[in-house]
Amino acid sequence: MMRMCRHATNWRSRTGNVLTLLAVGSFLFACIPLSKTPEPGRQSFSFSVMGDVPRGAAEIVLLDSQIVNLNTRGTSKFSFHLGDFKRGSEPCDEAVYERVSSQLQKINQPVFMLMGDNEWNDCENPETSWDYWFKHFSIFENRWDHHLQVDHQIEQIDNFVFNYDGVLFLGLNVVGSRIHDQVIWDTIESNDIIWMRRNIENSHADALVIVAQANPELNHPNLITTFQKLAAEFKKPILFLHGDGHYWTFDSGWKTPNMTKIQIDKGGIADPLEVSYHPDKPYPFSFDRDPFK
Repeated sequence: MMRMCRHATNWRSRTGNVLTLLAVGSFLFACIPLSKTPEPGRQSFSFSVMGDVPRGAAEIVLLDSQIVNLNTRGTSKFSFHLGDFKRGSEPCDEAVYERVSSQLQKINQPVFMLMGDNEWNDCENPETSWDYWFKHFSIFENRWDHHLQVDHQIEQIDNFVFNYDGVLFLGLNVVGSRIHDQVIWDTIESNDIIWMRRNIENSHADALVIVAQANPELNHPNLITTFQKLAAEFKKPILFLHGDGHYWTFDSGWKTPNMTKIQIDKGGIADPLEVSYHPDKPYPFSFDRDPFK
């Protein structure tokens, strides 16, 4: 038990160091103004979602091609990468994190990064991999010039939130695979729950989109319980997007009638998913799994 507590303290210290550096720099945490009532004249818009890519040399080339299509043929306002940008069997060398970061920065619109298990808790040294991830992907969207008002959780800086034209977007650290340290795992789950409550309770957004790496039904029971309660209270449409399972699943009415859960295809077999939001439709989300055809 003493080993686990020292490990957890060191982990929190490392996260605190990142926060200190970010506070000194130009990354300022903005509060998100949420409309109390839906504003008239909302416009449709699209965003892209990818994950589990690039895994191996061939997918590095494939991702470059997908990025070109995103830039020249896509209509998305911003993108999400749901983590696992390397195979679990590959070494967690810093050069991999640096290369993927540089590759994704070729995308013209802001990219929001979610942590995956392959680049953190499945690594031989999760503490070092955690540091690599934060060095190269923390508040990743600020590598672009944009006008989005994004807030990052102080307790868990890779968790984020922003409102785009009446839709609340919420990013959570929910990874799959093994529980490498129960204390750290429980702390992150607790932070996720705090973040959900802080942003979903009393929200006046017209819809909610939540993005994470993995299905929270795997090893995240407390998160699921809270999530189900908040979703039922929110009542309006909710879309939960995750990767990790590699193949498309579509669960309508997941946990509550107003929520849809989608597991996206891995990037090696499909282009980034394009999600469109239509504020004038009873069900406001539509999905294009082949947006560059």
